[in-house]
Amino acid sequence: MDGLIGVKDVRQVLKIMIGNEVEKYSLKADDLDEIAKQVIGEADMDNTGFLGFSEFKKIMGRCPEFEG
Repeated sequence: MDGLIGVKDVRQVLKIMIGNEVEKYSLKADDLDEIAKQVIGEADMDNTGFLGFSEFKKIMGRCPEFEG
């Protein structure tokens, strides 16, 4: 555990969220990889390819349902 969020981590979360409904969304493994890369790329402010806590906090701040 390195305290960073990478593409592999985001892909794993996407798989959990979608579960057995992959066909319903017409997604392939490559699609999940591309979505995960886009998520990291959008939030990765220091261009390391990973999200640290401050980057994660900032991207979550964009989601009103996570404010509190």
